[in-house]
Amino acid sequence: MPRLRTLISTLAAVLLGATLVAPLGAAGAASAATPAASLQVPSSTGTIGRFDSSAIVTVKQKCDTGLVVQELQVDVTQGAVTGSRSGTFGAVCDGAWHALKVEVGSSTGDEYVPGAVAVTARFTVLDPVTMDPLPQAVAQGTVTLLPQVELKLGEEGSVGQFETVRIPILYRCDSPWIVSELALHVRQGDLHGDFFTDQGFRCDGAWHHRTIVMSSTTGAPFEPGYADIEASLNIQDPQEFDPVGQSQVFSRLWIAPAARAVVNSAVRNPDSSVTVTMSLRCQRPWIVGDWGASVAQNEGRIYGFAARTTGVVCDQTWKKVSIRVIGSSPFVKGPAEVSASISLYDPVHFDPVGAGGDTAVIQLR
Repeated sequence: MPRLRTLISTLAAVLLGATLVAPLGAAGAASAATPAASLQVPSSTGTIGRFDSSAIVTVKQKCDTGLVVQELQVDVTQGAVTGSRSGTFGAVCDGAWHALKVEVGSSTGDEYVPGAVAVTARFTVLDPVTMDPLPQAVAQGTVTLLPQVELKLGEEGSVGQFETVRIPILYRCDSPWIVSELALHVRQGDLHGDFFTDQGFRCDGAWHHRTIVMSSTTGAPFEPGYADIEASLNIQDPQEFDPVGQSQVFSRLWIAPAARAVVNSAVRNPDSSVTVTMSLRCQRPWIVGDWGASVAQNEGRIYGFAARTTGVVCDQTWKKVSIRVIGSSPFVKGPAEVSASISLYDPVHFDPVGAGGDTAVIQLR
């Protein structure tokens, strides 16, 4: 019996010891089944960093709750240009995925350029009890670098109210940069104008549309027709205010009238009225005051006019519409002077903006 009690005591001690030691090795046991740390390099877009000598890429990390982050290392290679950076970068071990932006500087002295780069990331975490490193997570991927800032012109400009011109631009810039200046120069023959601003821009990596309204500095107003545009958008560091990048555009842009009307056809009806079909086009953000048509015959002795205020929206697309015109006396077979017109107003103050018109001689049958 004493030997049996001794054997039982020894067995209990062994089991108790195993129970006490198990928590220390739990992280290691878990890593054998599922990785304690995971890493991804998403096939997404990054950006060129400041002064073109760095690349900003995104990596995603995840690690079990309670583990200790030791280091995240990110290597970026583009041809002969290489760079590496290590740190924690705000990595958190809470069992959830986290996206981290890492700026990696070139270690070769050369500059990164827009295009594809190869990214290799290594993520090391520690056991919270022993502080021993657990199996390292490694991920590789290809990321497309975009410029720090991009600027484009819209398809066409337009004549605005009060002798202004409206120039549409498209821009994108990445966080955390801020816009230091947009400079815009417009030249149309002997006319020219300049515009400068640093207000109203948002750097979040997405494309944004904006319309610049400006006047000629030479006195006379801009007119419909082609204009030469020079534009630049500059961004800077929001803390040190050092310049980061610039995008420039040199282009020839069509300046459309605020409104246009084109006579398409005129048909004499059985009741001797005339149906006029026309194409109308007007620019945002204006609203239509009215649109209509007139028909004149026999040097104006037979005349009719009709107008409407609805049915046409200003969205820069052509709209084909028709309207019936009743004459002061019945219209007859023969030539007729047919006119189409459209007038616009400011949607806020209801000031007149502009008008468009067209006239054609059409043979009525």
